[in-house]
Amino acid sequence: MLGGLSRPIRAYDSCGAVDPVADEKDLRRSLDQGFRGIKIKGGDGDLDNDERVVKAVRGLIGPDIALMLDFNQSLNPSEASRRIDRLAPYNLHWIEEPVPAENLAGHAKVRATSPHLDSVRRELVVSARLRRGDRVRRQRFYHA
Repeated sequence: MLGGLSRPIRAYDSCGAVDPVADEKDLRRSLDQGFRGIKIKGGDGDLDNDERVVKAVRGLIGPDIALMLDFNQSLNPSEASRRIDRLAPYNLHWIEEPVPAENLAGHAKVRATSPHLDSVRRELVVSARLRRGDRVRRQRFYHA
């Protein structure tokens, strides 16, 4: 297009909240379709449930597929740090929205108190309330 080069891009499948047993067929189908990453939701239960799901999905997709976890802004900073640390052995590719987007101090606290984040690529989606009239814009910040 317009003199640019065509090249493949990496894509992931966003699966939402999964039950690794009931959704095994769907997860395998994502891999069969060529997805090299799977994003799942977390934070909808206790930490034991998050670990059970992440461990099972990691076992199903293997170590070479990126596994991302989206907490949907559902945790406070202390709980987010606790879960991130406990889930570190499962080689998460990134953690998304562990605390409410507008809680910038909370995101900073999670980063400062979660030493395992150094080995995790992470994406934080932060609401930037940059007003132009009545318009509010969301801005994505990615840190590798």
